[in-house]
Amino acid sequence: MPVSIVTFPFLFGMMFGDMGHGSLLLTTAITIVFLSDTLKKTSLAAVADFRYLLLIMGIMSTYCGLVYNEFFAIPLNIFESCYFLDQRQQWNPYLEDQVKNITEDDSLIVKGEFVYIRRDF
Repeated sequence: MPVSIVTFPFLFGMMFGDMGHGSLLLTTAITIVFLSDTLKKTSLAAVADFRYLLLIMGIMSTYCGLVYNEFFAIPLNIFESCYFLDQRQQWNPYLEDQVKNITEDDSLIVKGEFVYIRRDF
């Protein structure tokens, strides 16, 4: 049980990785942390017991959303890519006669320098 409690917030953040939704969860959890004494006297006492778990879940989902470059399911371009993703050709079954056969070599158009360079020695 303690192992799953420690790893659960990070795995939740990987699954729920979105900056917008994660920040909403984070602000809700921060509010619960600051109002925990008041909430313990109401019917939401069970929520106040899990306030720190919710806080870490909000932090992890916001962080993973930053890594995934997503804000409310809208892809952002915060980190530059080495691919021209807007020029990528994809197969569409409805336009099969108009689309050329795309091989693995020309499915992604590469630009610039790479961080990792494959060297055959």
